[in-house]
Amino acid sequence: MLRSNIVPAADGKWKLFNIVQDIRETTDISKEHPDILNKMVSAYDKWAQKVGIIVPEYSEEQKKGYNAMPGKSNQTEQPWGLPIEQ
Repeated sequence: MLRSNIVPAADGKWKLFNIVQDIRETTDISKEHPDILNKMVSAYDKWAQKVGIIVPEYSEEQKKGYNAMPGKSNQTEQPWGLPIEQ
């Protein structure tokens, strides 16, 4: 069974996975099966237009991924009350 992302990740690229052989979705096979990816993206685009999905636009920082974004949490305690080491 092949599956594409429900929507592209923050990098804006659709990916394709074989979830029978790769349940953790670690190997993008979209380059090996561009025809399948194109069919899935086309079906998504038609559905998204039909139901009025608004596609988010990401900044360049967001496209780099969450871990690459600067910033710190202002949270000082974990939910169970222990301090967070800064």
